Amino acid sequence: QVFTLPLKLMFTNFDEIKFNSVNSTNLTGYKIGSMAYDKGSDAFYNCFMFVFLLLVNIVMVNLLIALFSLRVSKIASKSKIVWRRMYFDMLIECNRMCAVPSPIYVIYAIFTYLFSTYLLFRDALKNFEHCSKSTNWWYSQTDYPKVYIQFLKFQAKQFRRFGRRNLTRRIVDANSDPDGVQARADNNFAAVKRGIDSLGRTRSSATSKRSDSIGIEAKLANLKMQSKRRRKQINDVEAKLDRLIQLMERR
Repeated sequence: QVFTLPLKLMFTNFDEIKFNSVNSTNLTGYKIGSMAYDKGSDAFYNCFMFVFLLLVNIVMVNLLIALFSLRVSKIASKSKIVWRRMYFDMLIECNRMCAVPSPIYVIYAIFTYLFSTYLLFRDALKNFEHCSKSTNWWYSQTDYPKVYIQFLKFQAKQFRRFGRRNLTRRIVDANSDPDGVQARADNNFAAVKRGIDSLGRTRSSATSKRSDSIGIEAKLANLKMQSKRRRKQINDVEAKLDRLIQLMERR
């Protein structure tokens, strides 16, 4: 009973705890643990009841503190949200307020409305004029956009950097024979054409003979280099012919 008493107190089975006091005159015929001293039983019972109720009170106080802290945190968060909302409404109301007193506020409101309408129409007219000018900006140099002016400056720098050598190169004198130049140009065209034809023939023969791939690849690389040179010669000849034609037209 001594060891089972705390469990009975824990599960509130107080009615089942029954002790029989010992009769001092007759001490025989009793079982061990079936009898108890009256004062000791009451003291033991009251001590364990005190401990049990103390634990219950501690647990309940902790639960009340936790509930109170949770409620306070919820109220604090809600109050912060409410305060922010009220503060935002106050800011909007403050922005809408006017320094002019209430009798003159009507005139001030009419003036601000008309002035805002004027600013709106002025911006619309500026945008319309800008669009009308931007549609035909290439007619006059004063209407050139800044981006286009920057592009022209960059293009001029590139022409000065890369085109100076080609522009200062002596091509053909204006007093030379144009028929001889034409004949040389025709010969160069014919040579380039023969080279291109031979390149095509060698390519067709190279595709048919795949067994000797190493030699064919070397030949193809050589032919590609030759074709690049021929094309470069063609471009040079065409440029020379164009400049010669321009010189002849100027004369």
